[in-house]
Amino acid sequence: MLIARIVPAALSFLLLASSVVANSQTIGWSTEPYTATKTETLVQKLADGTTMTQVSNLVEARDSQGRTMQKRPTKTFKEGDGVTLISIMDPVAHTTTHWTSNAKNAVRFHMSVPVAKAAVPGGHLPNNEVMTQNGSAFAALSLTTVSPILGSTPSPQGTPSAANSSHPAQTMEKLGSKTMAGVYAEGVRLTITYPIGFFGNDRPIVEVRETWTSPDLKIIMLNSDDDPRQGLRTTEVTNIDRVEPDPSIFQVPDGYQVKDTYPGVN
Repeated sequence: MLIARIVPAALSFLLLASSVVANSQTIGWSTEPYTATKTETLVQKLADGTTMTQVSNLVEARDSQGRTMQKRPTKTFKEGDGVTLISIMDPVAHTTTHWTSNAKNAVRFHMSVPVAKAAVPGGHLPNNEVMTQNGSAFAALSLTTVSPILGSTPSPQGTPSAANSSHPAQTMEKLGSKTMAGVYAEGVRLTITYPIGFFGNDRPIVEVRETWTSPDLKIIMLNSDDDPRQGLRTTEVTNIDRVEPDPSIFQVPDGYQVKDTYPGVN
């Protein structure tokens, strides 16, 4: 795999940047420009009744060449240290570049093949994105299909999956459309029911994932995962500007030392 061939100096950047790649919320190739502010919220309820709420903000942008930028705190939900991670995906140059705001170093990964233009997001929506052996990245979970990783596939329009008590039952439901931050979006809801004993649980566990996407911009406007084991995690576009972003945000700042890394080269 590519990660095994990266020089040690670049490895820490890849591991740090993986959280950004994993949370990229595009659903396909597009050159519609935008700049968006997103708010990530995690609400967890403890056994003693305590509720913990954590909030983090990030900025994403895309230009008319299809280049994307994401800027987020290096520590999820902790912005006080002021350190941010910036990641650039350039499908024209076939590179992804990462750097942090507190160091003068950047790592630029050269892809052995062009960055994929086909829709293929992922985490919980967005969390299954990986850097593959041939260098392609940013795979995505389709809104009309769900990977059978849990042992079953979702049934349409709220119909339970074929009965198999040893596997979670999944249902997919269309939620219609609405306007979010001035952008038309369409929603789907995936409900996963884990049977008794799947995790050692004495009653069924129900997880609900809801996603609202913009067919025009091909981005996720709202993504939520309500899982009683981990809490309610939400990522929502709170502001969006559809003008062409400043080209400079897709460039490594002056004064940074850039380390170029190539597939199969130590």
